[in-house]
This record gives sequence, C-alpha cells and structure tokens, in this order.
Amino acid sequence: MPGKNKTIEKQLSEFYDGLVVDDVHFFGIRHHSPACAWHVEKFIRRVRPRSVLIEGPADMTRFVPVIVHRHTRPPVAAFTSYVDKARRIRLPEGHKKDEPLRFGAYYPMCSYSPEYVAIRRGVELGADVRFIDLTFPEQVLAGKYTRPGLRSVGMISLLEEDYLQSSRYVQQLAANTGCRDADELWDHLFEVDSTRCDTDEFIRRVAAHCFLARVNHDPRVLRLDGTVQRERAMIRAILEQRARTDGSPIVVVTGGFHTAVLPSMLKDASGKPPEDEKRPEFSKEETSTSLIAYSFDQLDSLNGYASGMPLPGYYEMVWRLMTEGSEDSLSEAAGRLIVDVGRFVREKNRSISVSATDEIAALAQARVLARMRGHVGPAREDLLDAMRSCFVAGSMEAEGVVVMEVVREVLSGWAAGTVAPNAGLPPVVEDFRQLTRKYRLKIDDTIRREIVLDVHRKPVHRRISRFFTQLSFLEVPFATMLRGADFSAGVGVDLIREQWLYAWSPAVEGKLVGLSVHGDTVSSAALSRLEEAVAGLEEQGRGRSTREVVSLLTLACQMGLTGSVSRIAGVLAEQIGEDASFRSLAGGLEQLRLLWRSRSTLDLTETDRVKDLAKAIYVKACYLVGTLANVTDEQADEVIDGIMSIREALSGEESDLFDSELFLHGLGEILWARRSNASVAGAAAGVMYTRERLNEAGLLKHLSGTVNSACVDRQGKVAFVRGLFCTCREAAWRVPGIIRSLSEILEFWSEDEFLAALPDLRLAFADLTPREIDRVSVLVAGFHGEEDLGELVHHDVTEEEFQFHVHITRAVGEVLAAQGLGAMSADSSGDSK
Repeated sequence: MPGKNKTIEKQLSEFYDGLVVDDVHFFGIRHHSPACAWHVEKFIRRVRPRSVLIEGPADMTRFVPVIVHRHTRPPVAAFTSYVDKARRIRLPEGHKKDEPLRFGAYYPMCSYSPEYVAIRRGVELGADVRFIDLTFPEQVLAGKYTRPGLRSVGMISLLEEDYLQSSRYVQQLAANTGCRDADELWDHLFEVDSTRCDTDEFIRRVAAHCFLARVNHDPRVLRLDGTVQRERAMIRAILEQRARTDGSPIVVVTGGFHTAVLPSMLKDASGKPPEDEKRPEFSKEETSTSLIAYSFDQLDSLNGYASGMPLPGYYEMVWRLMTEGSEDSLSEAAGRLIVDVGRFVREKNRSISVSATDEIAALAQARVLARMRGHVGPAREDLLDAMRSCFVAGSMEAEGVVVMEVVREVLSGWAAGTVAPNAGLPPVVEDFRQLTRKYRLKIDDTIRREIVLDVHRKPVHRRISRFFTQLSFLEVPFATMLRGADFSAGVGVDLIREQWLYAWSPAVEGKLVGLSVHGDTVSSAALSRLEEAVAGLEEQGRGRSTREVVSLLTLACQMGLTGSVSRIAGVLAEQIGEDASFRSLAGGLEQLRLLWRSRSTLDLTETDRVKDLAKAIYVKACYLVGTLANVTDEQADEVIDGIMSIREALSGEESDLFDSELFLHGLGEILWARRSNASVAGAAAGVMYTRERLNEAGLLKHLSGTVNSACVDRQGKVAFVRGLFCTCREAAWRVPGIIRSLSEILEFWSEDEFLAALPDLRLAFADLTPREIDRVSVLVAGFHGEEDLGELVHHDVTEEEFQFHVHITRAVGEVLAAQGLGAMSADSSGDSK
C-alpha cells in the first residue's frame, strides 16, 4: 500500500506541473460551485487570457453575446435537441420504429456558475470566448445518450457529474470525514473557506480531488459512453485556438473529471498534425439549439437535476454576499435564510410556531456546528441541521415534514431568469406565439383570463378549443377547461359552449422548449406524443383495451389531429378481437357512440370507419354477454353498467347499426343459466322485459325462482330486485307482484336480518325519483289494507326521544327473548302502528 501511495503522489506531482502547458492554463471546476466561480474570476483577471475555452457544445458559442447581454439575467439555459431523421443510430433487431428517435438536453447556468463567470469576465477583457465540446447530436452519436431499444429520451443535463459523485474515492473520503454524501464533502473541502484560500492552491486542491476521483474509472466504459471522444474534441479545439492566438494565454475551464486527463492529452498531441477526423453533418430539421430562461427549481439537484449543487437559492445568497464583499458571507447568508424560513413557516401553517427566539437559537446552533466541523462559517448542512433542531418541536414525520418542506422551498429559491431578445427559441415556441397572436390571446402578462368558446357555431372558436386541448394533452400549463364537453367521460356533451381559463407564465415556454424534441409546431408535438401513447398501450399490454384505444381516438378528434385518426382506428380494429373484457368493450362502444353523435363538431371525416368499428365492438360485446352469468359480486356493478350501455345503443339514433337479437340472446343465456349472479340476472330480466321478450308472468317467475332458492342468501334475494330496477325501474310500479314478493320476504326476516340487508335495499330503490317512490309506497300500503303509509317524518319527536324509545324497545326484546318469548315480542311489534 505505501508503494501504491508513493505512485499516486508521483502522479499527482506530475499532474500539478502539467496544469499549465506552455500557454494553456487548465482550470478544473465543479459545475455551479460558488467557490469555483470565485477563483475562476480571480484567475482570469490575473492571467488576462487572449482566449477562454469552456466545456460545452461548440454550437453554443454563438450565444455568448446573448449570455452577456444586459437584458439577460441568469438562471438561463441552452436547450439543444436532435432528431435522428437520417437513422444514424442503429438499434438491435426487433426495435423498429416509424418515427425517428428524438433527444433533448439542457446546459444551464446561474450567476455563480463558473462557466457563466468565465464568459462574462472573458468578454469583459476582450478575450475570444468559445465552447469546445462536441455538439449535442455528436455526443448522442458518440454513445452517451443511446441504449438498446431506446424509443426517446426525456430532458437531460449536459453537465452531468455522475462519475465524480459515484467515484469510490469520493464515497470513501466522505465516509472517512463524517460527511453524509458527496455534496456535503464538497462543501467541507472547498466551499466553506473559498474566499480565504489562495487561488493557485484552490486550483491544485480541486485538481487533486478530481484526479483521484477518476483513477479507478474503467477507460473502456469512458470510451463506450463518449467521454473519451468528447475529450478528444476538446483537445482539437484547444489546438485550433492555440494556432490562432500565436502563443497568447489560453484559459480552459472544464469539469474537473475532464481536467484530470486533458493536460496530458494536450502534451501528447502537441507538435503532431491534428487528427483528420470527419465530423457528421446535420440538417436544420435534425438539430436546433436555443437560449431560454431557466429557474432554480429546475436547477435544483434535489429535483432530479443531474449536475451541480442542491438548493441553489442557498448558494445564490452566499454568492451574492461574496461578491458584495461580505467578510462572513456564510453566517450572513444563514441568518437571512433562517429569518425567511421562519416567516414562511408561520405563513404556511399557523399551527406551527417559529418565533424570533427559535430563529436566534438556530443561527447560534449553526455557528456552533460549523466550529465543531472545522468550518469558518455555517455550511449548507450546518444550517439544515440547526433548523431541524430548533424549528421542529414535534415529530419529524409530522410537524417536521411541513417545516423541512418550507426549508427546502426557501433554500431552493424561486428565481427565474430572463433572456435577451433574438435568443433563437425553438420553432415550437414561435408557433405557440404565432397562434396566440392569431387567436388574440394575451401573453404579454401573467393575468389569468376567462374565455368562452362557441365551438358549435364558430369555426375559429373550434380551432382555439383544439389548440387549448393540444396544450393540455402536452401538459403545457397554459389553459384549463372550466366547463365544457368531456367526450371520453361522456360529461357535458350537450353543452354548446366551452369555458376556459388561460394565463401565460415562463413555465409555458419552458415546457414548450422541452417538447421541441417532439415537433416544430404545437400540433406536430401533440401528434408525436399521441403516437407514443398508442405505441405505449401496445407495449404495456393495454392495447387490447378497447376503451383506452377509443379514448385516444376521441382525443385525436378533439385535438383536430385527423391524420392520426386512421392509424388509431386501424389499431382499434386489430385489438377488438383480442379484448376479452366486457367492461372495456361496452365502455368503448359508449365512447364511440358519443364520438359519432359529435361528428360535426369534431369534424370527423371517417364516419364509415367509425360505424364499422362500432358494429365490431357491439358484436364482440354481445358474444361475451352469455359468459357473464357467474361473475362475482364485486364485478356485478361493472357488468350491469355495460349491459345498460349496450341497451342504450339499441335505443339511440344509431340503433340501426346493431342487431338486437345478438344482445337479447346473450341475456337469455344469463337468465336460463343454472346458477347466475342475482343482480346481473335481474338486470338481464329488466332488459328482456322492456324489449318485450319477457312478459309479466315470466318476470315474476324468475323473481320467484331467485327469492325461493335455497342457494341464494338474503342479500342475493334483494340483489335481483336491485339489478332489475337498474335496467327497468318502471317495473317497480307496473308489476305489483315484484313489490308484493319483496314485502313478503321482509315479513319473515328478523330485525337483524333486515338491518343486514338494508344497504342493498336502499341501493335497489336509489335510482327511483321521489314521485316514483310515492307510487311504490301506495302499492305497499295497499297490501296492508291502507291507502298510504301515513306521515313518514314526525317533526314533533326529537332525536333524543327517538333514541330513548329505540333503546327501551331493544332492552324489552332482549328480556323477552331470554325468557323464550321472543316470538310474542315480534308478533306484537309487527301488529302495532
């Protein structure tokens, strides 16, 4: 081991000496580190380079003037995308895709990002500032963001630090120093004393840290993921810039993981002719890069951002105080943030008290923790530990959750940047702006506005509705429907107007930029996402769900994406035969009928195709009806809903499309089955009765068979009636024998049996209107020789009196039952009024 340490020490010594290669000065950084930004600024001012070269896609160089523009305020980010239209990425067999693969990434910068500081100071000194990494499409082709079977990617960061964070050296060093993770270790080693450390010493310390972090990484992995190719590109860029500057100083600012090898690579390449490496060419349709406004919540590593520091609002406060000349920026930042957290906790939850005394105690404890840990002032974790201790009086799982959520919000920050005009926004953003102008929607402020759209009579309102629906489908936070037709749920389909609430915010364009990988216009992005949704259903095994495919078909029509209707209809046609769910088929048929009835509003053109699909769904559903006799009680309600949906189809305006005999035959199989679910059998009987396939005598026969069956419990006896009333509630008063049979059943039940069946009884009559219930009550009274049931509500009896008499009745009944006189009690109570 000592020999190995000596080898490492020798390598480190040689590495230190190589950080300056002739006229090239290497400065390794951690992205979004205030300490690195502080020393980058001092170093550039001291060296006064002719060129400043920065890790980042080379095509970002054109944004340097925009980045330093007085109207640009960080946080900002370059957004870059790549669409593999030329099919350069070869996927394994079995991973064919009609649409090209799409990739997108961010390159964010805030005020304390070393790259941002290097750009500003370099431009200020008149240096030539350039980005020197592979472009994003080149990085994709180099293998960094591809994997077998890839369909598409989400938004990623071009400043990832996975290798640095996951290094065995870093993890072990964190454990040895008592730090909880790599972030706390970085603060402990570099952030807490950044302003008191000599710049050259700081450069050496960061370089050593990153050099040791890279030692154990497998070079083969770094080649496979494109890291080596990127570093070669950086060396080529350095050599090209060196040839242009004729020996003038060059400062190279890159992530420390790359700085660990770049000096030696430059030495090896110096004096040699540059490699003649052919770089791919991309069309404008394949790639785009733009500078956009960004926000701290997007930058926060705790929200999933892959590089940089957590809680950026905290570091922003520290950086601002550092640049303002504060002698104790860490303590001053801790004090300000503690006060802010206390105020926001009180505003958010009045039941949690954070007093000024608590705030003073938290600051004092943060300072004590800092001294114990060898810090010149409270670091981030010192501050967090102090607030956990002083602000949370109760449980961390209860009160602590509320308090620490506020702590995170305050320390994350709410800042959003702005970008100077002409920053090269993606085409989808320009399309959005153009459409808002066309439809006279205001986006020059953040005021929330209501708009009423007459979609049935005004074509322009119909187009606005489709625009809003596309944005909602894409999850762009711009417009929300307050009132209108929901064709998928079958709600409000008869409304002739829609009411929407819309408002612009920076999040709108931020979301649109992220969606630019899906298309150049709002409609093309929606179409791309819709195609992915259809493919996703197929891959996840839900493609056999008729209802879900019909929902997508309806959505396509609502968004005006008529080009996708044919494909979705084709998928639906293939899947109907594979769908074994009666609920899915019946639900899909109901949605398809709604689509048919709204065909003029939705500009549905493939009407014949929709009719054919509806017929196919109906036939398959009818085929399954006969198999539903023995469903469980848990499944019965869904089956009854499906039966009712198909019954409605036979009585609607499109009833001529369907052969009723198929449906009635299936219901007959349920009725004549040796054993069947009582509520489903009742529903089947109700439909057969209304369709005149079952007369009154036949209906009573099936009811009697269920009521008198020894295989049916008391809930089952009521369940038949409940199912019957679901599909034929008029039978309650048109067929008096039904209520008579039910009344006779109740007379033989004990009070406990009645109470046990009461929920099902209530459900059985739940759909009857008050007038219909009155008609039934007259029938019941007639069975007992009365004209009516009398007064049903006695307002002269208080609740206390009622409960008292119930208690007395129950007590007397228990005494009589104990003496063997329970039957007498039941008879007397039944005779009394």
